[in-house]
Parts: sequence; C-alpha cells; structure tokens
Amino acid sequence: MDEIIEGLAEAVAGFYNGYFDGLTGIADLAKMTPQEFNADLWNAVSTTSPIGKAIVAMASILVSLFLCIELIGLFNRSDVKGLDGMYWIVMTFLKMMLALTLCRNMTVIIGACFQISSDIITNMGDLFSEQPPSSSISAAIENALKDNGNLWDLLAYWLLAFLGWGVNNISMALVQVICTLRFIEIYVFTAVSALAFATFVSKQFNSIGIRHLKRLIALGLQGVFIVIICYMYMVLINSAFPADMVVAKEEIVGKMFELVGYSLLLIIACFQTGGWAKSLLEVN
Repeated sequence: MDEIIEGLAEAVAGFYNGYFDGLTGIADLAKMTPQEFNADLWNAVSTTSPIGKAIVAMASILVSLFLCIELIGLFNRSDVKGLDGMYWIVMTFLKMMLALTLCRNMTVIIGACFQISSDIITNMGDLFSEQPPSSSISAAIENALKDNGNLWDLLAYWLLAFLGWGVNNISMALVQVICTLRFIEIYVFTAVSALAFATFVSKQFNSIGIRHLKRLIALGLQGVFIVIICYMYMVLINSAFPADMVVAKEEIVGKMFELVGYSLLLIIACFQTGGWAKSLLEVN
C-alpha cells in the first residue's frame, strides 16, 4: 500500500513538472517578426507577389484619381496663377511620386515597424531566465502527500491535479492561438496596405491611411504586451510559490486551484492585449 501511495503522490506531483515550460515559447512567438513567423506568407503579401502587384496597381489608380481631383481643385482656384500655379502643380506631382513610392515599398515600411517591436522585446533582456519554481511546487506537493496521504485522498488529488494540468495546457495553447491570429491579422492588413497608403495624398481621405498605419503599430505593440503579461504571470507565481515553500496537506487543494486561477488570468489578460494596444493608439 505504501508503494501505491508513493506512486500516486509522485503522479500528482508530476503534473507540475514543466508546468510553466510554455511561457518561453509564447514569448519567442510574440517576439517574432512577420518575416520570421512565416516567410512564405510574408512573401505572398509583399509587393512583389501577384497579390501585391494587383493591390499596388489598384493603389496607383487611386493615387492618380486623387491627383486629378487635386489638380481640378487647383485650376478652379482663382488665386493660383503664374509661378504660384506652377509651384502647386509641381508639389502635387511630388506628392503623387511619394505616395507611389510608399505603396511600392509598403512591405519594407511595415517590416521595419515590426522589427522595432521585436527589438523592444529583445532589449527587455532574458525575462524568463529564471523560470517559476515548478520543480519546487512538485516536490512540496509530493512530500505533503507521501507523509500524510491516503489512497482515496490521493485519487481525488490526482483528479484535481489532472484537471489543473489540462486547464494550464489549454491556457498556454490559447495564448499561442492569440499570437498566431495576431500574425494572420498582420498578413491580411499588409496585403491591402498599398490601398491605405494611397490615401495619404488626399486631404479628405488621409485619415484612412493614418488609422491603418496605427492599427499595424498596435499589432506590433500587442506582442510587447503579451510578453509583459507572461512575465507578470511568472512573477505572480514566484511570489505565491517561493522556492523554499512547504505545503501542508490541507493546503494542497487551495494551491491547486490557485494555480488554475493564475492560468485563467493569463489567458484572459492575453485576450485583452489587442484591445489595450488599439485603445492606447486610439484606433478601432
């Protein structure tokens, strides 16, 4: 019977070995640039791809339309004559050339934005060099159960530990899904960025391009927020479960539910990161 109790105690404690291993993977995923996450998808939405060429062609037509509207407006102005008229006409064509340059190089500009967010995360240092004490938690629970456990209690603890382990794995997987969806959104917005950039030459519609660029910056900032939340999650676990802790038998259930609560807190906070980033930049 003692061997069965020890085996169950080890099985319960085993659920907490590597309990936090997914944090580093999430941080690495959030730090990636769109080029690093999937180079094929990035190339598929770049200006050199068939999709990109088609979008750039449409953007060029849009820029030409805005140019014609602005020239018509200039010619209808009675105060635009002589050298002043030539000046405004030249400035209009320069704006057109600048807009076309932006449209044709939009993937370079967007890539630079996400490289900046990646560099910010890198400059934070190795936040996860000290992992939460999963081994300490596991050892403390195992010692408490070996010393004071009985067969039926251990079976209940095993079930609770299994459920907690499942919730934690689901939470880590959902955070990775959030990171992946973030990249999908980046690729979709990048694919049509040339059209948004074309509106920069229009006084009436340039807010479209500005909001689009702010939305892309918000997506980069979301990655920074995700890494910060993962680090805060680790700090909370380290505070609640110090390396030298001793767990009494009556505290085991509470500790298990506390870990589940932190896992749920992680996923809820990560779901909010996109809204936080957009709210900070005042973009929908």
